Amino acid sequence: ISVRRFGGFYDRCDELQIEHQTIRLHFRDFEKKLPGIKKKIKDFRPTAIMINYHGFAEGFMRQLESLDLDFLLYDTVLNDPVRGNVWCMERPIGAISEKGMQMLLDEIRRGARGLVSQIRLKPTIKKIPKNNSQITKEQSL
Repeated sequence: ISVRRFGGFYDRCDELQIEHQTIRLHFRDFEKKLPGIKKKIKDFRPTAIMINYHGFAEGFMRQLESLDLDFLLYDTVLNDPVRGNVWCMERPIGAISEKGMQMLLDEIRRGARGLVSQIRLKPTIKKIPKNNSQITKEQSL
């Protein structure tokens, strides 16, 4: 995944070696870029997203709730305004293999430089799943 795919919007974008489609984003001026971030996350539809930014993770999570993700998994150093890590999971945590989960947690720990104070799984209100089966497509013709 290259920064060009996002139109140079992000300072940095790396693909993580976790199952399926996962991206990691690093950026500044979070509040100013939030509308564009939401749009690009919706357009790209990754399985998981980790966003590093200068600010509080909990405030960031509240603003991300409009993305209607199934789960938000995040960790942060409490009362530390310098660094926060947020993982947004689009599927239930049980859908990730044990190896994938270990890689996810290892990456969180590395990103927080060993200062992980909490890892919380926050379920949000579930939406009716999109049915994209062939039968439904044929019936709609």
